[in-house]
Formats: sequence, C-alpha cells, structure tokens
Amino acid sequence: MRKTPSSNDDATAKQLQLLVGLVVVLALCTSGAIGWYVMRHPQPVPNVAVVALVYLTMVLANKFQVYVRVRSTLDGTTWAEIPIIVGLVLIPLPWVVLCAATALLTVKIINRISPQKTIYSVAKDIVVTSAAGGALLAVGVHPSLHSPQLNILGLSLAYLALWLVDDLLFVPVIAVASGTPIGRVARRDLAGRIITHAGRLATIVYVVAILALDANLFLLAFVPLVVICLHLWQSRRLSTREERSSWQQLAHTIDELSSVDLTQVLHVAAGRATGIFSADEVEIDMTSDGVDRVVRANATGIVYDGPGPRKFQVSTSITAELETSDHSYRAGVLVLGFHGRVRLNEFEKYKFKTYASALCTAIRNASAYAELQRISAENAHQRRTTR
Repeated sequence: MRKTPSSNDDATAKQLQLLVGLVVVLALCTSGAIGWYVMRHPQPVPNVAVVALVYLTMVLANKFQVYVRVRSTLDGTTWAEIPIIVGLVLIPLPWVVLCAATALLTVKIINRISPQKTIYSVAKDIVVTSAAGGALLAVGVHPSLHSPQLNILGLSLAYLALWLVDDLLFVPVIAVASGTPIGRVARRDLAGRIITHAGRLATIVYVVAILALDANLFLLAFVPLVVICLHLWQSRRLSTREERSSWQQLAHTIDELSSVDLTQVLHVAAGRATGIFSADEVEIDMTSDGVDRVVRANATGIVYDGPGPRKFQVSTSITAELETSDHSYRAGVLVLGFHGRVRLNEFEKYKFKTYASALCTAIRNASAYAELQRISAENAHQRRTTR
C-alpha cells in the first residue's frame, strides 16, 4: 500500500479485508463440514506414498505460474487443477484438501508471500478443491486407488465447478485490489483461458484413463511434456498479446500528443499512461525545472492539476526523466505510481523510455508554441499602443 494513505486507499483496504474474511469464513465452514463427515464416517488412511506424491505434484504445479501484472497486483495462473482432480479420483476428499492446502502454504512460505495473501490463497484452495470433490461425488464418482473410475462427464463437471468457484472467489479480489471493474477482469483473455482450461481437462482425462484402464504407466511420462508445452504456449501468448496491445495504445497516444496545447498534452499523457503501463496512478512533475505544476491521473481520469509536491514515494514509484537525448532540454519527470513495489520487465522499461521521450518532445513543442503565441500577443499589443 502507499506510504501516505488516502481515503480511497482505506476504502480499498477495507473492501479487501471484507472479501478475504468472507473467503476465510467459507473455508472454515467447509473444513468444519469435512471434519464432521470424517468423524461420523471414519475411513482408513490411504497409501502414504500416494498422498506424498499428490502433495509433491501440487507443490510443483503451484510453483510454476504464468503472471500478468494488473497495476500493482499480479494475476497468476497455476497448474494445480490437474493434481487436484486426479487426486480426487484416487484418494478421499479430506486428504486432497489437506494436500492442496499444505502444498500451497509451502509454496507461499518459500516465495515469502505476505500473511494476508497466503491465508486468502490457502482458504480459496480449500473451498475450490471441496467444490470439485463435491461435483465428483454428486455424479457417483468415488475415490479408489486400486480401481479408479474413468467418468468423463464427472471429470468435466468437477473441473467446471473448480473453475467457476475459483473465478467467483478470485475475480472480485483482483478487481478491488487493482481498481478494475469486475466485468473487465472476468472477460480478460476469456477465449485464451477457455483454450488453456480445455487443454488441462484433456490432460486430466488422459491421466485418469491410463490409471483406470491399467495402461502402461510409462505413458504418464508424456504428461510433463504436455504441461510444459501448454505452459510455454500460454506464457508466450499472454506476452505477445500484452506487447501488441501496449504498442497499439502507445502509437495512438503519441499521435494524440501532437497537440500544441500544453494542458491537453499533459492531461492526455498522464491519463493514457495509466492504461499503457498498468499503473495505479501517473504523475507528470514539472516542479524540478522551474514550473510549479504537477498533473496526476488514475484509471478514472485526471485527479489533480496544480502545484506540487509529488504524491508517490520513491519506494513505490518508477520515474523517467523528461529530457532530450542530447540533454539540451528538460521538461520534468514522468512518475508511475503503484500501491506496492513493482518491477518493470525489459520490454516495459524500453516502452517507458520511448513514452517519456515522446512526451518530452510534445511538451517542448507545446511550450514553444505557447511562447510564440505570447510573443505575438506582446508585439500586437505594442503595435496598438504605439499608433
């Protein structure tokens, strides 16, 4: 969060706490129901080696993620659906829930994720895994290590339940945290996500088919290759899509910066930069170069235009000098403000530098035009007074 909190920050924090609290309460209720069922219907402990294998595959699945940055929040997707549903076919639901929760907790601790995010993620996985297990049980698919059932309809329903519940619990949180409308978050790359989920479901059916039909277990060796290929394809597709969209926005904005009105240039540049760089807020600070003016914008538009000082601290912002390549002209500083620490990748750094250079040129042109207008007005005034 910002070091200087505002009322909007407080409202966002309260909304996030409420959403996280609801998910945690839901997870506690789900865990309580599972515990009550286990006590009323005790079952023998499944094969320890299989439980350990399910746990380890879940750790690996959660470790490798595909991230998309939405402002200061990372929207990541994992491959945990595969071991979760395969595990539900082999061992009882309580053990799969336990494996899912402890595996995710392990990964979060290794990655040093904050306690709030860790608690939320673990709670969400408990609910999601339970929903998938409930869907399998509803269609009559009971776990069995020795004779697993190949029920494509049941596997599909379980995966659909897992997907829908995961989105229902995750989309509102990412929307509030990033300040993005829920509908936009839910629709983001929907076609690509459908293809990815279809590939994961096909992988699940393949694994269960091998186990259920007593096929050669060496055929499972293809599964990591399939997952790696899907992972690389998804990563590359998301990267290409983000780069193409960013360059299109950048080109369109640079065209708009051709205006000779300085205020319009500053407002367009600050407003468009929030989308191009997925920043929480953007500031154009001209105070360091003798002009006491700061223009600030967020996703909703311009929120401030007046004297300084700058709002965002160094630790939660990324800056670029607005100056020409030969350092002959300097207009100020362009600041990307975030609610947390963010690092730009190499592509984003190059794009940021290009944007700052174009903005500097636009400010210089608009300032030169304004100066010419001022001189012309003074000359016209002098001619009128000397007549």
